[in-house]
Amino acid sequence: PRGGMPYLGAAERLERIASGPERVGVEAVVALVFLPDKSQALDRLRHIATLDVYAAPTAVSLLNQPFHTGPEGLAVLQQLCLEGRVAHAIAKDDLDRIAAVHGWICNEFSLWRPQ
Repeated sequence: PRGGMPYLGAAERLERIASGPERVGVEAVVALVFLPDKSQALDRLRHIATLDVYAAPTAVSLLNQPFHTGPEGLAVLQQLCLEGRVAHAIAKDDLDRIAAVHGWICNEFSLWRPQ
């Protein structure tokens, strides 16, 4: 929300938009990090990251950016990694790379391994 206050229900609406097949979902995911309730934003990003939708890689990327999601974002990614819950192929590959950087092993089939 640029220059304004988010209205009641904004997080739910943004999540619904981001969960759709359209590219506009990426903008909705990015808007989530600007909501004042960071725990709600993290929950929404976590959910979107598990979906097989266009915006899933963006959700993974934002969770990997401490500037936007703090250390909690990395904790969410690590949990998603361990649970194997990311469905979108690109988002899954991105998560595997992030896991390799942090030394996490998501599964035995991961293409990226910690060095």
